[in-house]
Amino acid sequence: MQEAGFAGLITTDRNLAQQQAVSSTRLFVIVVRAKSNRIADLRPLAPEILRAVSFAQPGQVYSVGA
Repeated sequence: MQEAGFAGLITTDRNLAQQQAVSSTRLFVIVVRAKSNRIADLRPLAPEILRAVSFAQPGQVYSVGA
């Protein structure tokens, strides 16, 4: 992802931070905690996701949602 020019990853995989060494990368990770990964459950979290993206720092993991 870094080589492709991405700054971060937004995921619903709650275990990603434990499975990957995010702190040793130049990427941030935002973990979205929603009832499901259906758009109807994710859409209400969009403002919170956008806020997290605006201040996210490389190597950090952030959690948004319930």
